[in-house]
Amino acid sequence: NLMRCLHRDLVALSKVPGESFLTDEVKLRGYMGEQIIKGKTTYKQIIGVALSTLRGLQQTKRIFKESPPKTTIEFTSKGNLKVKLVLPLRVNPVAGVTPNTAASISNDEDENGDWDGDGDGDVSFLPPFRSGLPFKIELISEYRLNADGMVKDHRLIETRINGQLTPDEVILRWIRNLVSSSGDERKKNKRDEGNPILDLISVARSFGLSGGGNNRL
Repeated sequence: NLMRCLHRDLVALSKVPGESFLTDEVKLRGYMGEQIIKGKTTYKQIIGVALSTLRGLQQTKRIFKESPPKTTIEFTSKGNLKVKLVLPLRVNPVAGVTPNTAASISNDEDENGDWDGDGDGDVSFLPPFRSGLPFKIELISEYRLNADGMVKDHRLIETRINGQLTPDEVILRWIRNLVSSSGDERKKNKRDEGNPILDLISVARSFGLSGGGNNRL
């Protein structure tokens, strides 16, 4: 069942969603329906890199997962599948400290709020991990199916960061950078080789999005 496979794969972010349902000529299309890539091999490569980037984003020292990814999958009136993936992340304002390292800190505060270091494991003096800045990514796309129920097109519909619609060209530029990074020319020229994770964070920075106020990523 394609819906079940998409849900399982998207929540795990571990493999190309619905891989066994892809046609050999599957196309990835942009927001206006334009073709970005064609063919199962290239599609799997690019989507694999994108998923790896999203996984890596959750493992950085500044960004951590607030809760597991969420998916909503429904049939459209034309018999295609509309998929929404939500990544509820948070930005840690304290650089270089993650929730894991915070949990392992043995020092804590006494009844007066001073750092007493008695080692009882109370780390409530570290509020950033309870009130970190929200960094929610929402990705909406449509899988178009052929008469046999196989995926012939995967079209991007909408992308939001913290609820704010991102300009199409920003996300398309990031995807095209992923395509370029897998090409021979990019491999030959190490000076041009970028980091997809940093590129994605830069996308958010370009909006000044960080969850409200004047705080920024």
